[in-house]
Amino acid sequence: MVTHRLKHRTLFLGALFALVAGSVISLGSPSPAWAKNVIGVVDVFKTYKSTDLGKAIQKNLDHFQKSRTAALLKEKKTLQSEQNRLRKQAHSLGKNELKAREQKLGKKIQVYRHHFQKVRDTIAKLNTVEIQTFL
Repeated sequence: MVTHRLKHRTLFLGALFALVAGSVISLGSPSPAWAKNVIGVVDVFKTYKSTDLGKAIQKNLDHFQKSRTAALLKEKKTLQSEQNRLRKQAHSLGKNELKAREQKLGKKIQVYRHHFQKVRDTIAKLNTVEIQTFL
């Protein structure tokens, strides 16, 4: 079994070497067709980040993201403080009252998570649209 794998590996490496060697040899002797057709590569993200248009788009996206993130962060801190208050009051509240407040807080947390996911999705979509517009 080991010799079978070794044999296939040796054949694969030999074929790969032949392919690379053939490519190098053919590149060494330019033909007229090769001289006429030049292929260029453009790093789109580097261009996006370095051009004025790309920078303006990124600035708008960053502003949108920061404003939405700030609102979410404020909401998160409010929920955390409410949760901490509930923990402190847990021993003084009745069982039913504690359960009711926990459920109410749980619903608020679910709404927050839904809102958070919606904002993340919106930011991702805007980012995609803006990059496609740039292209």
